Amino acid sequence: MDVKFLSGRLILKSRTQPAVSIAWGSSAANWDESGQGWVKQILITYGEDAINSIQIVYEQNGDVKLAPRHGGGGDKFYTFALASNERFTSVRGHFGVIKNFDYKVITSLCFDTNLGSFGPFGRQDGTPFSFELSSSCSLYGFHGSSNSSYLTAIGVYIDISDLKCFQYPPEPRVVAPPPN
Repeated sequence: MDVKFLSGRLILKSRTQPAVSIAWGSSAANWDESGQGWVKQILITYGEDAINSIQIVYEQNGDVKLAPRHGGGGDKFYTFALASNERFTSVRGHFGVIKNFDYKVITSLCFDTNLGSFGPFGRQDGTPFSFELSSSCSLYGFHGSSNSSYLTAIGVYIDISDLKCFQYPPEPRVVAPPPN
């Protein structure tokens, strides 16, 4: 995992999950949406066998930005927006090889929040993965890879600025020596 300081926040980058799912060849493209702001909405296309694409709406300093779509078109489309009091608690899914292709893709995705779940989308088959977020962490973006047909890898950026383990320890107390 990589840690970086971004826009005044301490950000943890997950290993792209699954690490082995990046499509080999020139048709796969890596993408990275660090520093875009807070995830406000997700648009996803999927079919019976896999996730075709993901597109994220971010908000930063009151400005809303639609990021590029990563992947291709699918048979089904779903979008969801987070409520003002809603935060992600996990991003989970599966990856594996689908018929007629010799590379691994994201076959399912599910987004859990403190208020419920969105998904699962796609086919829950293959190797499972999960990014669990503690209550002191916030989802701050995504990264991954895709080709013209499928989402082939996905990872998350986690804002760890508020983690208690990263706070400085209290000033040491000076204890007066005992009187003689």
